[in-house]
Amino acid sequence: MSGSGSKLLSIDKECKWRDGVQPHTTSSPKAVITSDGIVHLAERTYFFENLYPRAGDPVAEVIIDGSLRYRDKAKCKDAQQIGIYRCTNGFYIDKVLPVPTLRAVGS
Repeated sequence: MSGSGSKLLSIDKECKWRDGVQPHTTSSPKAVITSDGIVHLAERTYFFENLYPRAGDPVAEVIIDGSLRYRDKAKCKDAQQIGIYRCTNGFYIDKVLPVPTLRAVGS
């Protein structure tokens, strides 16, 4: 799998995303996708808050093979649903979980 990667960056707290903001860190680990739709990263990607004390409220962007899978604050519930978790030192991701499909009402 090529082109997988993630960016963790900081932006204004009132705005979830703004083009042109440079990431504090990026990572593009090799990855494999299993039949259950989970993308397993070859190495864990971290965002250590102590290394970026002025980062504020970091935003994570996850792109798999050129397809945007997530772009929002790392602390959001949606981030956990895709596989981004908070830890003592910041945030990490080791696998990208498939986005659950929504059922139509009444089906």
